[in-house]
Amino acid sequence: MMWRRIYPGRLDQIAQVRSWVRAQCADTERADDAALIAAELTSNALLHTRSGHPGGWFGVELTRHHDLCLAVHDLGGRTIPAFSTADGQGVLAEHGRGLRVVAELAAQVGVEGDPVGGHTVWARLTADTSVPCTS
Repeated sequence: MMWRRIYPGRLDQIAQVRSWVRAQCADTERADDAALIAAELTSNALLHTRSGHPGGWFGVELTRHHDLCLAVHDLGGRTIPAFSTADGQGVLAEHGRGLRVVAELAAQVGVEGDPVGGHTVWARLTADTSVPCTS
């Protein structure tokens, strides 16, 4: 099964995305993890890309087969999202740890696209890493 939703590029939509993902995954053991990942990817899209600018938008895709795949599509911006498990800012840093948390919760993560055309940032919640969430 696959669901796609488009949201206006506003910070108040993070809670909407989190609730929607949690509801779609309520019958799984990973509903809370999926909701947290969706909120983090959405937050990053709004804070670091044109999706958060006036008139901006972002898309969320959730795919369920033997696993859960979450993808957030943004409008691009100055930087390319980077996943890291290294804690270069220190354990008490207030910013810059979200994608690290996503990488630790997910079996596989990835980024496609570019700052001009937009990014698709995705995470797979399963041990099956043979196929990326997007194609």
